[in-house]
Amino acid sequence: MALFPKSTKQFFIAVATLALLLLFLTTWTLRTTFQLGLRYKSNHSSLGERATTIVIKDVVYSNRNSSIINKTLAESVFHYPIDKSTIYQRGAPIPIQVMEKYIEQHSVDALRKDPHPENRLFAIAFYQCPLQAGNHAHIFWNGILWSILTNRTVLYKYWDKETCLKYNMNAFDHICKSANTESDCAKVLTRAPWIASYDEWKRLLNNDKDDQNEPFMIPYHATMGRARDEPRFPVPDNYEQNYGVDLLQKYPYKVVVFPECYSKFSSLGEAELQETVLMTNFGRETVKQLFHLGPDFLYGMLHRYTFQLADLLQAKVPMLAPTPMLGDGKRYFTIGIHSRHRYAALDGCDISREIKCIQEISLSREDQSLPVKVGLMSDRTCTIQNLTTYLEGMEGMNVSVVTATHEEESPDKRAEHGPYAGSAFFVDMAVVSAARSAFIAMSRSSSDMMRELIVFDQRMEQWGGRGNVTVDVHMCILPNQKDPAAGFNMEQAIRVAARAKAKLGRLEEQKRQRQQQRFERLTLRR
Repeated sequence: MALFPKSTKQFFIAVATLALLLLFLTTWTLRTTFQLGLRYKSNHSSLGERATTIVIKDVVYSNRNSSIINKTLAESVFHYPIDKSTIYQRGAPIPIQVMEKYIEQHSVDALRKDPHPENRLFAIAFYQCPLQAGNHAHIFWNGILWSILTNRTVLYKYWDKETCLKYNMNAFDHICKSANTESDCAKVLTRAPWIASYDEWKRLLNNDKDDQNEPFMIPYHATMGRARDEPRFPVPDNYEQNYGVDLLQKYPYKVVVFPECYSKFSSLGEAELQETVLMTNFGRETVKQLFHLGPDFLYGMLHRYTFQLADLLQAKVPMLAPTPMLGDGKRYFTIGIHSRHRYAALDGCDISREIKCIQEISLSREDQSLPVKVGLMSDRTCTIQNLTTYLEGMEGMNVSVVTATHEEESPDKRAEHGPYAGSAFFVDMAVVSAARSAFIAMSRSSSDMMRELIVFDQRMEQWGGRGNVTVDVHMCILPNQKDPAAGFNMEQAIRVAARAKAKLGRLEEQKRQRQQQRFERLTLRR
């Protein structure tokens, strides 16, 4: 005889099923509430708190090991060659977190979801390639940097001939005449899709007034912090009054253009300049976080978040040295060399300055047994030939040189970037920027592009625990060269002397005004 009637068994089964269902719903509710709580904390915390907890693409990453990591940074960083799934187990680097948060709030997707995009403030960032690669790239990245610091939505605009002539940011007419088109640049670089277009969005903004959305050109010295003796931008007497680009009451314009700067804004990493040109707590806190790992890391990050080499060119890039994870498991000491010559009269055959740096780096190697790989580029074929011969003939070192193969050469072999200018420069840059141990170059904006990528990529590989390099990149700066074809230029000497005299006069006037103000204060006290 059954212990319970059949109907009673059915009753207990139903109760047990209901209990299991309630348990599942309770567990799911608690888990969801916990995640939403973290998300709320991230979205409503200060920038300092965002440095340890951040929400990216609806997945919570924290500084503690997490079991819910199921995405890679490749989905958020526009182009980066290694898997990043382990990076967020340690917590993303602080500049990365700030960048991700900015994209979350100011990307083209965010604009499309915003019911009132006309209420936003915007800034235009100009770019162009492949001509004047280093200058135009840093102008673009500096525009994005200032957009982040002022909480403006960045809009890109290509620097074609019409744009160059309209905004007249560059005083040299031949640069505007040689400007190409956006489609020309697209054959070299692919722009990240998260950046919205100014030409597209300016028509969707509120246009009650014809001139409402015309960009306002922020004065040159508003972001410089210190008076710069720039002939194209004479120093005004009251340039300090232009500070505070992050103040809405001072710059209430819907669309602005920040002053152009051809190189990385290293001085903005200094506390003195941060407190001088930025007036809000948001701006000052954000700039500290962006420069947390140094200017090279910051600009390398901006590079990776905005551009990647076009696929057709990427296929031409030879591998400098495979990493242990992706290649043959060997370790290498990798060196990048960018040997550039400023003057047409220099044929590049003299490699004495490069040899000095190579010897310095060679002696500093901790593990002398490691094979050496050198990524080499130059604007002179004689430099490449002589350096290759020297490097591969070094005694006691297993050195191999890697250079890109170019099908076509520029007709002017002594012009900027030499016979391998244009798209070939970017292929060369991809080879050299694959170095992780040392970098040799002049202090130029084009060389800085490689330096920034090397530092950023190396730090990110270390951060994810996937790289084999545990020390900082050894930097050796090549000294500037004198133009052997140039003699004494009287006109240039007079201009230099005149600028120095004018600068001295301004300093004397400022000193006199301070003394006068001090005298007036003392007089009032009496």
